[in-house]
Amino acid sequence: MRLFLYDNVTMDKSEDYIDIKTTEIVERIDNELQKKNWKRQVLYDYAGIAPNSFPNWCRNNDVKIPVQALSKIAHKLEVPIDYLITGKIDSGLSNTDVELLRKYHALDDSGKYAVDSILNAMYEKCEYSKKLNLQN
Repeated sequence: MRLFLYDNVTMDKSEDYIDIKTTEIVERIDNELQKKNWKRQVLYDYAGIAPNSFPNWCRNNDVKIPVQALSKIAHKLEVPIDYLITGKIDSGLSNTDVELLRKYHALDDSGKYAVDSILNAMYEKCEYSKKLNLQN
């Protein structure tokens, strides 16, 4: 039985392996290891995988990664397993939210001050309206 987890990512339920390009997963793992200044051995020990696992995953995209090992690796690296699989982190923000944040970060200090002033004034107005509605 095959389960579809993400676009172009499947999991064979009978074996609990993820079937995707493993070299991309290893690249993301290595990036996270580098951020923490850790060696791969930390993950080999923690996840209980053989030291030749990563090189095998890098050389051959047809190798299947055990889900349990990938889950342990994600846990140790403190990243969502989704990130290791897809390279994306679902922040829960809408596209509009992300676009507004991008625009805000592009502003200079005076622009940010203006936006903050308007936002704070509108928020206070909203909170005041809520209090009035609760009192009635």
